Amino acid sequence: MVSDPNVLEAKANEDSAKSATKATRAGHYPVLTLTGTQVLAQKNKYESNDLDGGLGVRGSLNLYSWGGIQSAVRRDKSKEEYFKYKYFETQEQLGSEIGKLYLGALRAKEMLLINQKSLVRHNNLLKDLNVIVKYDGGRRSELIEARARQLQVETAISQQQRTMELYLSRLSRYTGKKLVAADLEDPFGGETAESLVKRYKNADKNLNPSYRAQVAEQQSVKAELDVSKAQRLPSINLEGTASRDTKQVYLNMAWNVLDIAARNNVQKNAHALVAAESKSEQILRDVSEKAQTAEIDMQQSKQRAEITSRHIAAQKDVVKTYELQFKIARRTLTDVLGAYNELAGIEQENVAAHNDFRDAALQYLVTQSQMANWAGVKQ
Repeated sequence: MVSDPNVLEAKANEDSAKSATKATRAGHYPVLTLTGTQVLAQKNKYESNDLDGGLGVRGSLNLYSWGGIQSAVRRDKSKEEYFKYKYFETQEQLGSEIGKLYLGALRAKEMLLINQKSLVRHNNLLKDLNVIVKYDGGRRSELIEARARQLQVETAISQQQRTMELYLSRLSRYTGKKLVAADLEDPFGGETAESLVKRYKNADKNLNPSYRAQVAEQQSVKAELDVSKAQRLPSINLEGTASRDTKQVYLNMAWNVLDIAARNNVQKNAHALVAAESKSEQILRDVSEKAQTAEIDMQQSKQRAEITSRHIAAQKDVVKTYELQFKIARRTLTDVLGAYNELAGIEQENVAAHNDFRDAALQYLVTQSQMANWAGVKQ
C-alpha cells in the first residue's frame, strides 16, 4: 500500500502541489530581467524618442493587488492539503480493492470445498449403486441419474476453481507472487460486529480522508474566487529599468476596466464553491450511511451463519437416515439426491453468510478510514 503505482502517483501529486505553492508565493518577490537591445531600424519625429541599444536590467515588484497573491497562496496551500488527503484516500481505496479480491478468492475457495464434499457424497452413492445394479439390473436408471447429478457437481467445482484462480491471478498484481488456495485464511476469524466496531470505530467522522480532501478542495475554490475578484481590480507595481545611459524607477498601475472573461470567471468560481460545499456534506452523509449499513450487515450475517450451522447438523442426520433407508429400499434415489442437494445448499448458505460478514467488515473498515491501520501500514 506504499509502493503501488497509484499511491506513488498520489504522492507525486502532493509534492507537485508543494512546488506550485512555492511558485505562487514568489509573486511577492521582485522579478529581475536582463535585457539586450540591438536597433535594426527606427524613425521618430524627435531624437529623444529614439530607442537606444545595449544591455540593461528591468525589475518589477508588486506593491498591492488587493490580496490577489495571498489568495493564490491560500489556494495552492489548500491544494497541498487536498493532495495530501488524496494520498491517504488512495491508500484506503487500494486496501479496499486488495481486500475485495482476497475475500472474493476466499469465498470461491470455501464454495469449492463445499462442492468437493458434495462430490464425495455422490461418489460414495455411486459405489453403492454399482453394487446394487450388479444384482438388480432394473435399477440401472437410478445409476444413470446419480451419474448425471455427479457431473453437475463436477461442473460446479470447475466453475468455482476458475473463479478462485481468476481472483488469485488479479491478487498477484499487488502481492508480487502468485498466491495459492492454501494461502487464503479468514482475516476476520474470531471477530464479531461488536469487537470490530469497538476497535476500529473512528469517533471523528471529519477525519475521513475523502471528506478532508473535499474540505481542502472547498477552501481552494473559495481562495480561487478571491483571486478572480482581485484580478478585476487595479494592480500597483514598483518598476525600474537601468542601462548604461538611463536609470528609471516608477510606479505602474494596471486596471482592466473591461474584461468580460474575468467577470465570468468570478461567477464560475462562485458556482464551483456552492458545488464543493454541497459535496462535502454529501460525503459525510454517505460515510455515515455506509457505516451503519455495514454494522447491520455484520450482525445479520453472523446470525445467519449461526442458524445455518445448526441447520447443517440437522440436515446431515437426515442424509444419513436417507442413505440407510435407501439401502433397504425404504427411500428412493430421488429422496437421497434431494437430501444431498439440500445439504449442499445449506452449506453454501453458511459459507455465504460468513463471507457476507467479511465483506461487511471490510466495508466498515473503509468507512472508518482504518484499512491502512488494520493492515499495519505506517502512515
